[in-house]
Amino acid sequence: MLRISLPLLALVSVSLVGCGAGDPFALAPVSGTVTIDGLPAANVVVTFTPAANDSTAIVGPFSSAVTDDQGKFTLKSKQGSLGAVVGQHSVSCQHRNYNPEAESNLRSQIQSARGSGKDANKRISELKKALEEAKTQKMIPERYSKISLTVGENGLVDHTFELTSE
Repeated sequence: MLRISLPLLALVSVSLVGCGAGDPFALAPVSGTVTIDGLPAANVVVTFTPAANDSTAIVGPFSSAVTDDQGKFTLKSKQGSLGAVVGQHSVSCQHRNYNPEAESNLRSQIQSARGSGKDANKRISELKKALEEAKTQKMIPERYSKISLTVGENGLVDHTFELTSE
């Protein structure tokens, strides 16, 4: 007959309880607002990437969100859970659709359309609208691509990133 010691059985039982399919990293809620030059910034991708530390290089998944028209965001982890891993992060704020060549390209298209005949007015109007939209998405300076922040057990709720375009 097989005999198992009581302490060994307890150890095996406790070990098996922790083997569920849940997220092994503690997440905390992170939400807030991004402004640029004092105005709400839409379509900004806010990404929190856990930073490695002295004890481990495996620190958990990144979390990200895209700001709405009011500059508001709520982070979700790579797996879709709300929040970010508790601990130190490198944070990045970048426009989702910014293309620095778009402005120059639109200006060239407007110039070309001006000499294309009577149907040009509608096309020029569309291009000017696209140009105005492109101008509102100023490039976010690189200094906002490596912000260091700590997410505590209670998270970062209503955190504000006050960015400047200069």
